[in-house]
Amino acid sequence: MLLALAITLLAACDSPNVITWETASEVDTAGFNIYRGPTEEGPWTQINESLVPPSDDPVQGGQYEFTDEEAEPGETYFYLLEEVELSGAVNRFPPQRLERRSAMPNWLWWVTGAAVAVLLGWWLGGRLARTTREA
Repeated sequence: MLLALAITLLAACDSPNVITWETASEVDTAGFNIYRGPTEEGPWTQINESLVPPSDDPVQGGQYEFTDEEAEPGETYFYLLEEVELSGAVNRFPPQRLERRSAMPNWLWWVTGAAVAVLLGWWLGGRLARTTREA
């Protein structure tokens, strides 16, 4: 049974979501499962292929990191951590929200598009005026 748990979720631009957690004790822990869902209520999909093994020192606990390579940019996900005990009992911890951001925020795409449109209009306008003067 876990005596203490701290879960941290990280997401950088265009990189996978990284789920990290730390335990203070893992006496009788067989391992961990990580689930991903679209909402806080699920539905939940297990994203680890096999149990994440427990710490070598169950009294001291451990630090863990799991990378979700399948998370899509711009999507919000909820992650749920499950401790599986040697007896087969499970302890689920409250879901944590994480949004994977794309490399460039949507507002920046709009500003970039508008700037390109203005510059293109200015350039084409100058070419058109030059063509008219030469004719």
